[in-house]
Amino acid sequence: MARIFLAAAAALAVGWSAVAVAQDAPKFPLELNRLEQDSDICRVYLKVQNPEDATIEAFKLDLVFFDKKEIIRNRLYVELGPLPALKTGVRLFDLPNFQCDALGSILLNDVVDCTRADGQPLDCLKRLELSSRAGVALNY
Repeated sequence: MARIFLAAAAALAVGWSAVAVAQDAPKFPLELNRLEQDSDICRVYLKVQNPEDATIEAFKLDLVFFDKKEIIRNRLYVELGPLPALKTGVRLFDLPNFQCDALGSILLNDVVDCTRADGQPLDCLKRLELSSRAGVALNY
């Protein structure tokens, strides 16, 4: 009986320590930094920081774009990887046939893939810290 209790206590301790490590994991800052109109294209600049001590090979986001009336105008999967360890980077992509001044907000619908170079998956959605300098909200 004592062995069962000790095994259960050890398993519980390991589980709690894993939760504590996940809660203490560093945040992933993701900033909507700039919007730029180029003819009929709205160019979106995202600034992202990798707080991990390892390269993140894949970092794919599912983004939904709303106009000022909160009507969905577009949806894109955007690949931000690879992100070198402890590095900040800027990624840009284009919204075709879209005027930047018509953009009301961007919804981060999901993190489709977040995987280290060694193949280990990360729970990046819970660790993302969103901000915007572009006058358009970037939300969960």
